[in-house]
Amino acid sequence: MIRKRYALASAAVAALALGGSATAGAAPQNLEVVKGNNGTVQADVVGCTVTLNWYGMDAGAVSLAEFRLQSPSGDTLLEADIQGLDADGAYGGDLDGSHTYDLGPAVAALGLTEAHVKVTTHTTYSQGADTKYKVVWVSGCEAPPDDSGGNE
Repeated sequence: MIRKRYALASAAVAALALGGSATAGAAPQNLEVVKGNNGTVQADVVGCTVTLNWYGMDAGAVSLAEFRLQSPSGDTLLEADIQGLDADGAYGGDLDGSHTYDLGPAVAALGLTEAHVKVTTHTTYSQGADTKYKVVWVSGCEAPPDDSGGNE
């Protein structure tokens, strides 16, 4: 759909450059053409919690987020999740989705309280590489309290 919009906008620009006029149906005048590897994924870390924010992604995109220990902390998959993003398209670079992940239990289960974690996202409809990644530092990771009762 983006390529079709880009083609329409390109035709309108070409017609104007040649001294012609763009027809009303050729392309909306407020159409912002987004080319290339559009979209940004921001990772905000507080302690052992990571919030991912997706910006400027294509309409209806779906993103797979993976959290894996990064050397020197190890190479273990901590969590994987699929997030559906909103339907407004890549125009304007607005917030398209947000999700918070508590990595504490997974990191603590490995006997660690802090770690390097590589966050990798694979997002559909990309016009370039669909993968974005960042290595973050998480700390203060603890297993959830045991609330099984323990009275025997």
